[in-house]
Amino acid sequence: MARHDKPQNAQSRTIPSSAALRVGTLVAGALGLMGFALAIFAGLAAGNPMPQILYRAIITLVIMAVVGGVAGAMAGPGHSTSNS
Repeated sequence: MARHDKPQNAQSRTIPSSAALRVGTLVAGALGLMGFALAIFAGLAAGNPMPQILYRAIITLVIMAVVGGVAGAMAGPGHSTSNS
């Protein structure tokens, strides 16, 4: 019979704040780049002029990076890193 011991304190189960910051920046960067690429491809597919495509892609990059940063910050701290 296997015995699963749980940590005695809650701090050993949470992500340190520096790791949470890395999660937030990773998610922000990933979503920002995905939004940028999607805006570029959509603009090219629609036949829009390049300055308009780049303007919209940069705006999308900023918005998605902020959304990703908030989502990553909310998901980072307080969530367990292990199932034990």
